[in-house]
Amino acid sequence: LELDAPCVTLFGDSFTYSEQVDDQHAWGDALARRLNCRVANYGVGGYGTDQALLRAKEIEVLGQIAILGIHPENVLRNVNQYRGFLGDNPHTFKPRFLLEPDGGLRLVPLPTLKDDELALLFTDTTAVLSHETFLPGSRYGPVMWRAPYAWSLFRGLFHPRVTARLTVGTSWGSFLAPEHITGALNLTVALASEFDREARSKGALETLVVVFTSPSAFFQHEAGAPWAQQPLIDGLHSQELRTLDIGPVFREHLKGNSICTLMRYPEACDGHYNEEGYLLVAESVAARIQ
Repeated sequence: LELDAPCVTLFGDSFTYSEQVDDQHAWGDALARRLNCRVANYGVGGYGTDQALLRAKEIEVLGQIAILGIHPENVLRNVNQYRGFLGDNPHTFKPRFLLEPDGGLRLVPLPTLKDDELALLFTDTTAVLSHETFLPGSRYGPVMWRAPYAWSLFRGLFHPRVTARLTVGTSWGSFLAPEHITGALNLTVALASEFDREARSKGALETLVVVFTSPSAFFQHEAGAPWAQQPLIDGLHSQELRTLDIGPVFREHLKGNSICTLMRYPEACDGHYNEEGYLLVAESVAARIQ
């Protein structure tokens, strides 16, 4: 086999990269063994769907099949410019796209801030990050600890991400509502559609969007609620994009057992997938391809 000619290419975040397992147990590696061809994995931990798309634009050869991995939490990253506002790396900025009224995508480049501009991050954020959703003090952004402190405490206790955790919900579920003020769902679907166009323009015969699942979404569904990621699946289908929803795949495999057994830290039901979880992803993707 020619090592410079992958049959499949993968793009996405840490779940695509297969964080927290060694290379041998990464699902891209397991997929290569099942397909008996090279699989090139371009997943990067912490990436949004927008960054995965930008990376795909940089790669010349995408193979016969190009796969875009999306963890539903990516909808938060897709409307974010400074990862520190999401409780992540305080030194990380990112580019993002805007969805224009005509359906086109407009790139907002990676911010490059000078020292004096960095001081404005928490005092006048819009002056340096004009397209940031998670503004400090806003409904979805960090709660600023300032007088009146009782009000700050109240806002912290009832912050959407806190209430989602306390009610066994997902931190991203509300952002997948089609009418959500951020437009995160429509933007994410548009990014996936652009990925499909980009891949096909570079010779890919098919594309596949793999939507990962999380314990919070799994528990919510087990309690009788619809799958939290379903609006994303429906949006992708509306654009005639091939999808693989890992949530139902895991549920069928587990046969009533806990999803925690497929996580890196089963006792806390946290982290990324473990070796068994990633193997299940590889097997389901291989079955879809074959």
